[in-house]
Amino acid sequence: MYESLGQLPWYYPKEKWEYFQALDAIPAGSRIIEVGCGSGDFLELASTRHSQIYGLDINPRAISSAKAKGLNAHCAQLGAYGDQQASQFDVLCAFQLLEHLPNPLDFLEDALRLVRPNGMLIFATPNADSFLRYQYTLLDMPPHHMLQWNAESYRYLSKVLPVHLQAISYEPLSSTHLPHFARSTSKYLFRNWAIGNSTLTKLSEHVLNYVGRIGWLAHFVHGQSMLVVLRKTAASHERAPNAIQRKSSATFANLGCGDTWHPDWRNFDLVPTHPSIEAMNLLADWDIPDNSFQMIYSSHVLEHLPRAKVQLFLQNCWRVLQPGGILRIVVPDLEGICREYIAQIEAVRNQVPDSQEKLRWITLELLDQLTRTRSGGFMSNLWATHPLPEKDYIVSRFGEGAKYWIDKLSSDQSRIFNAQDPFENMPETSEQHEVDFRRRGEIHRWMYDEVSLTNLLHKSGFTDIRKADEVSSYLPDFRRFLLDTDINGMIRKPDSLFLEARKPAANSL
Repeated sequence: MYESLGQLPWYYPKEKWEYFQALDAIPAGSRIIEVGCGSGDFLELASTRHSQIYGLDINPRAISSAKAKGLNAHCAQLGAYGDQQASQFDVLCAFQLLEHLPNPLDFLEDALRLVRPNGMLIFATPNADSFLRYQYTLLDMPPHHMLQWNAESYRYLSKVLPVHLQAISYEPLSSTHLPHFARSTSKYLFRNWAIGNSTLTKLSEHVLNYVGRIGWLAHFVHGQSMLVVLRKTAASHERAPNAIQRKSSATFANLGCGDTWHPDWRNFDLVPTHPSIEAMNLLADWDIPDNSFQMIYSSHVLEHLPRAKVQLFLQNCWRVLQPGGILRIVVPDLEGICREYIAQIEAVRNQVPDSQEKLRWITLELLDQLTRTRSGGFMSNLWATHPLPEKDYIVSRFGEGAKYWIDKLSSDQSRIFNAQDPFENMPETSEQHEVDFRRRGEIHRWMYDEVSLTNLLHKSGFTDIRKADEVSSYLPDFRRFLLDTDINGMIRKPDSLFLEARKPAANSL
């Protein structure tokens, strides 16, 4: 439907009244994000006045178009993006978006998470109190417009959200909308006239069109859209006490979450890095009732557990899963690493350019995390070299997150190592140091491939075991949680094996 509408020149104009109104309201130096940015028309216009402007949309094609223009735009769901960018923006804009949402309070709650205290939220929507109220149009009905907005709608928001209404402005009647205004208003005025209805309606329409073209109506009649400026009044993104509370899903569990978590899940880790994460030792007794969760997710955790304790971990997962529940396990793929190691061995033998550097890395990837005796091991030695040979290859193996640590380590001049031999300059460690280090949980205690992990899951009572990837899952729309992909849709850990299984349904036990 939207592809068809996009072919109409009037549907997606590059410059809109609300764009200029919003820019006039935004203070200089603001950090701005537009949600529902499309191909970036507002971002382009805003970049002429502001240097910190970002866009967000769920349409990959639109984001590709925006990026082709050199704009800073991301393809992601608002909720997941807000988890990673909380309180990072001074201004959030959304133009002609709220009317398309069936649950706007959920959207607004997520939007508030992005905005700093006292930050601005600027929304433009069709004004339901304008001439639109006289129209009968399919575009103002579901599935296109899910709700209608007017000034009273926006005033109500302060009762259920930590915001106050700062300003409302109304679009003047434009030449584009003049024919619609004249036609719908004329029909409304003479709707009860049984005699002469058609003639009077047409005459009135001509008069209104004429008066509108000479500019008089714009002083008295509101056009189609309205623009609203709200202020966030509290540091919290939670709704006001008298609001109907959003249903919180606690039926998903993320075990050993690290820094990758989602507010709709219960997130657990040995050492929590955020107040939303619960402390739990996965090797101790789990204080969780039976049949608690619809899904359990655990990424790059199993390889850190002692091999003798892995079966206990899986049995605990089975216990706390609901009948029919899903277990999703992500681990480094031993088979994939071994195949890549053999491929690079052959490349070196065939004198393929740059294969020596790739072989050095894949050897570290295979062995270093099993054998290291200090944090970072030989991997960090190699990452600390500058320039780093085959940096793109390493990132393709370890994911975009590796770039941060590579840049951080290589910028520390005290840590620069010989790129040709990352095993140089590694300090000796005492036996006690090695023992203490191994107990801290950084090293890999074991490695898994599809066959061995499938056998473990079968032994623990799981069924329907299958290999997945970073986006496919038994759970519909799993990718929206951004656990195995980042806000740009890129896989977080490319070296991974993804396996899913189910706890048998109650009637099959």
